[in-house]
Amino acid sequence: METENIYEYEQRGLPGFEHKTGAWVSIKTFAGIYDVTEQSIRDWIKEGIISAQKGQVDVNQAIRDVYRHQRSLIEGKKGSAAGRYHHAKAELMELELQKRKGDLVEVQEIGRELFKLARQARDAFENIPSRISALLAAERDEHKIKDLLSKEIRQILWDLSEGSKKLTESKEAKKDV
Repeated sequence: METENIYEYEQRGLPGFEHKTGAWVSIKTFAGIYDVTEQSIRDWIKEGIISAQKGQVDVNQAIRDVYRHQRSLIEGKKGSAAGRYHHAKAELMELELQKRKGDLVEVQEIGRELFKLARQARDAFENIPSRISALLAAERDEHKIKDLLSKEIRQILWDLSEGSKKLTESKEAKKDV
């Protein structure tokens, strides 16, 4: 029965009961319990995950503290300052990776490109009268006038869609590089 409890405890990622005595042990001994380096334990102390006094660690308290820290990281609570730091750092690295892949672009860049496309559309629509006014003046058939205007508008919209496709293609070409 006692053996089953030890294994069950270890399966949850915690050291076995034989170490859960509440005794104070050296950093080196505690590192052996968790099978990590002494430097890792010193880092945990520095980050506030566990505490030590005069180079000694309260095994009972430290096991609970490490367990809480691991749970907070797993559950995404980011309870400790170190947890929040590591989480934020991971998010920044993910954003940087997406940016390098070309999956992420800056808002200012999108704004500049949209402004260019909107300016091109405005200019093209404003130029319709000067481009086809002579044709419209010579035309008496209402349907032909409508067809000429529709053709001009469709051409502008087509050019805009091609411009946005070129923009998308150039972004994807940057991704492939």
